[in-house]
Amino acid sequence: MPNNGRIAVCPYYRDEKNLSISCEDTYRRFRWPVQKSRWMDAYCDKGWEGCPFAQALNRLYERMGEGSMDGRELEMEHRLKASEREKRKLSSLLGKAEKREKEKDAEIRKLRKRNRALEAFYVKNRAAMDGIREQKERMRAELELLAEIYEGRIAYLMANFAGGRLDEAAMKTWLAEFEYRIEMECIADGLQGESVACVWSVRTKAKDKEDGNESCGADRAADKET
Repeated sequence: MPNNGRIAVCPYYRDEKNLSISCEDTYRRFRWPVQKSRWMDAYCDKGWEGCPFAQALNRLYERMGEGSMDGRELEMEHRLKASEREKRKLSSLLGKAEKREKEKDAEIRKLRKRNRALEAFYVKNRAAMDGIREQKERMRAELELLAEIYEGRIAYLMANFAGGRLDEAAMKTWLAEFEYRIEMECIADGLQGESVACVWSVRTKAKDKEDGNESCGADRAADKET
Protein backbone atom coordinates (compact mmCIF):
# COMPACT_ATOMS: atom_id res chain seq x y z
CA MET A 1 0.00 0.00 0.00
CA PRO A 2 1.49 3.41 -0.96
CA ASN A 3 2.47 5.53 2.05
CA ASN A 4 4.51 8.72 1.51
CA GLY A 5 7.07 6.86 -0.57
CA ARG A 6 6.71 3.65 1.47
CA ILE A 7 5.22 0.31 0.48
CA ALA A 8 3.34 -1.09 3.49
CA VAL A 9 2.79 -4.86 3.26
CA CYS A 10 0.88 -5.35 6.51
CA PRO A 11 -2.77 -6.24 5.74
CA TYR A 12 -3.93 -4.40 8.83
CA TYR A 13 -2.16 -1.14 7.99
CA ARG A 14 -4.45 1.76 7.07
CA ASP A 15 -2.59 5.10 7.30
CA GLU A 16 0.09 7.05 9.11
CA LYS A 17 0.22 10.68 10.23
CA ASN A 18 2.69 12.69 12.31
CA LEU A 19 3.43 10.45 15.33
CA SER A 20 0.74 7.83 14.80
CA ILE A 21 0.04 4.77 12.69
CA SER A 22 -3.57 3.83 11.92
CA CYS A 23 -4.18 0.09 12.05
CA GLU A 24 -7.43 -1.77 11.40
CA ASP A 25 -8.44 -1.69 15.06
CA THR A 26 -7.05 1.65 16.42
CA TYR A 27 -4.33 4.31 16.24
CA ARG A 28 -0.85 3.54 17.57
CA ARG A 29 1.01 6.59 18.86
CA PHE A 30 4.76 7.04 19.23
CA ARG A 31 6.83 9.46 21.30
CA TRP A 32 9.44 10.34 18.68
CA PRO A 33 9.40 10.37 14.85
CA VAL A 34 12.41 8.04 14.78
CA GLN A 35 10.52 5.46 16.89
CA LYS A 36 7.62 5.46 14.47
CA SER A 37 9.94 5.25 11.44
CA ARG A 38 11.83 2.28 12.90
CA TRP A 39 8.55 0.50 13.72
CA MET A 40 7.30 0.92 10.18
CA ASP A 41 10.62 -0.21 8.74
CA ALA A 42 10.55 -3.36 10.87
CA TYR A 43 6.86 -4.34 10.67
CA CYS A 44 4.56 -2.29 8.43
CA ASP A 45 6.89 -2.41 5.42
CA LYS A 46 8.53 -5.80 6.00
CA GLY A 47 8.00 -8.38 8.75
CA TRP A 48 4.41 -7.64 9.65
CA GLU A 49 3.88 -11.18 10.99
CA GLY A 50 6.15 -10.33 13.94
CA CYS A 51 4.19 -7.17 14.87
CA PRO A 52 2.41 -7.69 18.23
CA PHE A 53 -0.56 -5.65 16.98
CA ALA A 54 -0.92 -7.78 13.84
CA GLN A 55 -0.58 -10.94 15.92
CA ALA A 56 -3.39 -9.78 18.20
CA LEU A 57 -5.61 -9.18 15.18
CA ASN A 58 -4.71 -12.63 13.81
CA ARG A 59 -5.81 -14.21 17.08
CA LEU A 60 -9.02 -12.17 16.98
CA TYR A 61 -9.96 -13.46 13.53
CA GLU A 62 -9.04 -17.02 14.51
CA ARG A 63 -11.46 -16.84 17.44
CA MET A 64 -14.10 -15.29 15.24
CA GLY A 65 -13.61 -18.17 12.77
CA GLU A 66 -14.03 -20.74 15.53
CA GLY A 67 -17.46 -19.34 16.29
CA SER A 68 -16.90 -19.40 20.08
CA MET A 69 -18.49 -15.95 20.42
CA ASP A 70 -20.39 -13.56 18.25
CA GLY A 71 -17.94 -12.07 15.75
CA ARG A 72 -19.16 -8.53 16.22
CA GLU A 73 -18.86 -8.84 19.99
CA LEU A 74 -15.31 -10.17 19.75
CA GLU A 75 -14.31 -7.39 17.38
CA MET A 76 -15.77 -4.69 19.63
CA GLU A 77 -14.08 -6.21 22.69
CA HIS A 78 -10.74 -6.24 20.87
CA ARG A 79 -11.12 -2.65 19.67
CA LEU A 80 -12.05 -1.52 23.17
CA LYS A 81 -8.99 -3.17 24.75
CA ALA A 82 -6.70 -1.81 22.02
CA SER A 83 -8.12 1.69 22.53
CA GLU A 84 -7.65 1.42 26.30
CA ARG A 85 -4.02 0.41 25.85
CA GLU A 86 -3.43 3.35 23.51
CA LYS A 87 -5.21 5.66 25.96
CA ARG A 88 -2.89 4.54 28.77
CA LYS A 89 0.10 4.99 26.49
CA LEU A 90 -1.12 8.44 25.50
CA SER A 91 -1.62 9.39 29.16
CA SER A 92 1.92 8.24 29.89
CA LEU A 93 3.28 10.25 26.97
CA LEU A 94 1.37 13.31 28.11
CA GLY A 95 2.66 12.89 31.66
CA LYS A 96 6.24 12.62 30.43
CA ALA A 97 5.70 15.63 28.19
CA GLU A 98 4.37 17.65 31.11
CA LYS A 99 7.34 16.58 33.21
CA ARG A 100 9.72 17.67 30.45
CA GLU A 101 7.94 21.00 30.19
CA LYS A 102 8.21 21.54 33.95
CA GLU A 103 11.92 20.67 33.82
CA LYS A 104 12.36 23.08 30.91
CA ASP A 105 10.50 25.79 32.83
CA ALA A 106 12.70 25.20 35.87
CA GLU A 107 15.81 25.36 33.70
CA ILE A 108 14.55 28.56 32.06
CA ARG A 109 13.94 30.13 35.48
CA LYS A 110 17.42 29.07 36.57
CA LEU A 111 18.96 30.56 33.42
CA ARG A 112 17.01 33.78 33.86
CA LYS A 113 18.16 34.04 37.48
CA ARG A 114 21.75 33.45 36.39
CA ASN A 115 21.35 36.03 33.64
CA ARG A 116 20.05 38.61 36.13
CA ALA A 117 23.00 37.89 38.42
CA LEU A 118 25.41 38.34 35.50
CA GLU A 119 23.72 41.58 34.49
CA ALA A 120 23.99 42.90 38.06
CA PHE A 121 27.65 41.84 38.17
CA TYR A 122 28.26 43.56 34.83
CA VAL A 123 26.57 46.79 35.94
CA LYS A 124 28.50 46.78 39.22
CA ASN A 125 31.83 46.17 37.53
CA ARG A 126 31.06 48.64 34.76
CA ALA A 127 30.48 51.34 37.40
CA ALA A 128 33.73 50.34 39.09
CA MET A 129 35.60 50.46 35.77
CA ASP A 130 34.09 53.85 34.99
CA GLY A 131 35.34 55.07 38.38
CA ILE A 132 38.81 53.69 37.67
CA ARG A 133 38.88 55.36 34.26
CA GLU A 134 37.85 58.68 35.81
CA GLN A 135 40.52 58.31 38.48
CA LYS A 136 43.16 57.52 35.84
CA GLU A 137 42.06 60.55 33.84
CA ARG A 138 42.40 62.79 36.91
CA MET A 139 45.84 61.34 37.66
CA ARG A 140 46.91 61.88 34.05
CA ALA A 141 45.77 65.52 34.20
CA GLU A 142 47.58 66.01 37.52
CA LEU A 143 50.77 64.42 36.17
CA GLU A 144 50.61 66.60 33.07
CA LEU A 145 50.24 69.67 35.29
CA LEU A 146 53.17 68.61 37.50
CA ALA A 147 55.29 67.88 34.43
CA GLU A 148 54.49 71.33 33.07
CA ILE A 149 55.38 72.97 36.41
CA TYR A 150 58.68 71.13 36.77
CA GLU A 151 59.55 71.68 33.14
CA GLY A 152 59.03 75.40 33.68
CA ARG A 153 61.25 75.37 36.78
CA ILE A 154 63.99 73.50 34.94
CA ALA A 155 63.77 75.97 32.08
CA TYR A 156 63.98 78.86 34.57
CA LEU A 157 67.06 77.39 36.29
CA MET A 158 68.78 76.60 32.99
CA ALA A 159 68.16 80.12 31.65
CA ASN A 160 69.26 81.94 34.78
CA PHE A 161 71.97 79.74 36.32
CA ALA A 162 73.30 77.38 33.64
CA GLY A 163 73.67 79.66 30.65
CA GLY A 164 70.64 78.11 28.95
CA ARG A 165 72.25 74.67 28.64
CA LEU A 166 72.21 71.48 30.71
CA ASP A 167 75.17 69.12 30.54
CA GLU A 168 73.60 65.64 30.83
CA ALA A 169 76.88 63.88 31.58
CA ALA A 170 77.81 66.41 34.27
CA MET A 171 74.36 66.08 35.80
CA LYS A 172 74.68 62.28 36.03
CA THR A 173 78.14 62.63 37.58
CA TRP A 174 76.80 65.09 40.15
CA LEU A 175 73.87 62.80 40.98
CA ALA A 176 76.29 59.93 41.53
CA GLU A 177 78.35 62.04 43.98
CA PHE A 178 75.68 63.87 45.96
CA GLU A 179 72.46 63.27 47.84
CA TYR A 180 69.90 66.06 47.72
CA ARG A 181 66.59 67.20 49.15
CA ILE A 182 64.43 69.99 47.68
CA GLU A 183 62.27 71.99 50.10
CA MET A 184 59.91 74.94 49.78
CA GLU A 185 60.00 77.70 52.42
CA CYS A 186 57.31 80.38 52.59
CA ILE A 187 57.90 83.75 54.23
CA ALA A 188 54.95 84.98 56.26
CA ASP A 189 54.22 88.69 56.56
CA GLY A 190 51.37 90.94 57.64
CA LEU A 191 49.22 91.00 60.73
CA GLN A 192 47.29 87.89 59.69
CA GLY A 193 50.40 85.90 58.84
CA GLU A 194 49.69 85.82 55.10
CA SER A 195 52.32 84.17 52.86
CA VAL A 196 53.70 86.74 50.47
CA ALA A 197 56.64 84.82 48.94
CA CYS A 198 57.98 81.28 48.71
CA VAL A 199 61.44 80.02 47.81
CA TRP A 200 62.68 76.57 46.83
CA SER A 201 65.97 75.49 48.36
CA VAL A 202 68.10 72.43 47.81
CA ARG A 203 70.17 70.72 50.50
CA THR A 204 73.00 68.50 49.33
CA LYS A 205 75.46 66.10 50.93
CA ALA A 206 78.31 64.18 49.39
CA LYS A 207 77.50 60.48 49.25
CA ASP A 208 81.01 59.37 50.22
CA LYS A 209 80.96 61.36 53.50
CA GLU A 210 78.90 59.77 56.25
CA ASP A 211 79.08 62.74 58.64
CA GLY A 212 79.65 65.55 56.15
CA ASN A 213 78.00 68.92 56.56
CA GLU A 214 75.05 69.74 54.34
CA SER A 215 75.15 72.88 52.21
CA CYS A 216 71.86 74.73 52.61
CA GLY A 217 69.71 77.26 50.76
CA ALA A 218 72.65 79.17 49.27
CA ASP A 219 73.35 76.38 46.71
CA ARG A 220 70.40 77.31 44.49
CA ALA A 221 67.16 79.11 45.24
CA ALA A 222 64.24 80.22 43.10
CA ASP A 223 61.65 82.76 44.27
CA LYS A 224 57.96 82.14 43.65
CA GLU A 225 55.56 85.01 44.12
CA THR A 226 52.14 84.09 45.52
